[in-house]
Order: sequence, then C-alpha cells, then structure tokens
Amino acid sequence: MGGGAIDNAAEVLLGGKAVYREVLLGLPDGTIPEQGARVSGIAVTLGLTLPLERPIFYAKTVLDEHAGNTDPNNVVMPSDFQLELFSATNPASEKSFIRLILGAGVPAEETATVKANPFRFPIDETEACFAGSDVKKPCLVYSVQDADGDGKADPIPESVGQALQVKSLFPIAIFNKLQAGKKIGAQGAPVVLLQGVTVRDSLTNTALAPDDLLEARSEALIGLRPSVVCMDAANPSAKGTLLITHPEDKQGTPLIGDEEALKGALGAQFGREFDLVFGCLPEGEYAMNLIYDTGQAWTVPNEAGVCAVTEEVVGTTQCGERPRIASQGITLRIGAPGDAAYCAAHPTPATCLP
Repeated sequence: MGGGAIDNAAEVLLGGKAVYREVLLGLPDGTIPEQGARVSGIAVTLGLTLPLERPIFYAKTVLDEHAGNTDPNNVVMPSDFQLELFSATNPASEKSFIRLILGAGVPAEETATVKANPFRFPIDETEACFAGSDVKKPCLVYSVQDADGDGKADPIPESVGQALQVKSLFPIAIFNKLQAGKKIGAQGAPVVLLQGVTVRDSLTNTALAPDDLLEARSEALIGLRPSVVCMDAANPSAKGTLLITHPEDKQGTPLIGDEEALKGALGAQFGREFDLVFGCLPEGEYAMNLIYDTGQAWTVPNEAGVCAVTEEVVGTTQCGERPRIASQGITLRIGAPGDAAYCAAHPTPATCLP
C-alpha cells in the first residue's frame, strides 16, 4: 500500500492533487546526527494499492570485454573509460559497455536469511510477480518510460540513448556517488548521478520494445555509460553539468549528434540549464538504484548489508547479533584512469567535485 503524510486528504478524496506535509528531520539546524533521527506523531494516509513489490536486486554477473571486470561484487569503471565502438547500425556497440546483470531478490544462499526476522524481504516463490504473470517472485518488471504522457516510450535523454534511439525502460538504473567513507546515508554534494541503460536482451530489442511493454523477468541487464550528471541540489537555479569522458568512440565516431538538443532534454528532465563538459569522471563509490514508474525503488548498499554506527561489526557476516547480507552491501566504483595523461589534460570539472 502506498501513501504519505498528506495535508489535504479530504481534497484528494474528491480528486485533488496531494499536498504532502514537510517533516523536520534531526536537529533544529537541519542536520541529522550519526545515530539517525526518529520523528513520531506523523499521520500517514495509505490509499493506493501498488501492483508490484519493490525491485529488490543484487549484482549477479558482470559482462566486460574492455576494462577487465570479472567479479560482479567488485566492478570498477576507469574514470576515463571510452567506448570501443558506437554505432546506431551496429548491434556490437552494446559490447563496448561494461554491463551488469542484476538478479531479482538475493542469491540463493541468502534467501532463507532475508525472508526471516529482522529483514522479512517480500520474497515468495509461490506468488506471481503480478496478476497474469507466469513469472514468480522475486522478479524485476520491464515497462516503458512515458514522461510526457503521449502514450509512447521516451528515448533516453542522454547522449548514448539519443544517438542510438534507445527507449528508456523501467526499471530505471541510477548510480549515485556516495560520500567518501560512507556506504549509506545522505548523498554527497554536489549530487553526481550515472544513469545506466536498461537493456531488453539487446540495444536493438530495447529500441524496438512495444510501448505497452509489461514484462516480468528474473534479471535486468544494465549498461554503464561513461558519463555523469552533476547538480547542486541546494541551488535549483544553478546550472547542471553533463560530464562525458570522451566526445567520440575509439574509432572516431562522435557520441553526440546535437549538443543543444541533448542539453535541452536534460534541462527538461532536471528543471535547470546544463553545460556539456568532456573530462574524467569523479572517482569514488556509487550506490546502485532500480526505480519503477510507481516510484518504488531499491538501493544497494542498504541497511541489510551495512552495519550501523551503533552496531558491532563482526567480520563480514554479522552486525552485532543480526546477519549481514553480503549482496546488499556492494557498490560500483569509479576508479583510477587507464591514461593518467588524459585526465591531466581533461580533469574532472569543479562542479562535479565536493
């Protein structure tokens, strides 16, 4: 059941738009202490039945022909990563990406643990993913993104997606840069986002996905694009930065056809103007997120895989008296460049650094 702390519940019952209550978290100055913040006395209205469970996932496999990654729990993208081949007419282009296969739920050896207390993950292999589906839970559901409501799938509002005319599919994959030394908690400042390409078997099949797509699967294929969006979340009037490692692939093919159209698409998506910069990506650890069109989401790392500051860390398997779920504690890492000279000549812009 979905809902929220709605201030105008009576108006919503008559068809009005919900106005959500603003809740003060943490200390009076707005900061949240290390032990977190608990707020009580908030009335919540639950009124929307959601057809799906949250998109629970783990990193199952990594497919990588150019950066040498073989361990899905320790994937590193060089900060200067360049696509080997980029062509709208060549299906082999997708092999230029570092690709993650995200499995639904958790690995088989963790299933019994996460179904029990204190986690109680909604994993029930006897139930259908959704009404009419032959796939059982846990599952990940593919559908098309239609942000403008015209009944057609939107192209990915980014360089790779636009050039290849790849449709934007749910679950959307977003990788956000974490604060240094922290696996969970508030995002770093500025906000740095790497948007993955959700692939339906291949880029060709993704481009040809039907606009009414609704498909349950046991895994999702995500391509990692060598680009990030950087924004100052505290200043909505400040320009954002689209940072791409290289303007072209290794064969000399340009990645962007129309820079102004690209910046316009990003501006419409994020509500601010954008500058386009070519340079090396911000190094560090990135959390992985899958998001449905319902707003339901799942993030790794999460509390199941990371010990809180108040819990004793017992090796790699325990947080105090509770188990530590290994698959729920991993990150994607943007690492050192393959060519340090390139990054010296094309450094990470200040707008993408703390």
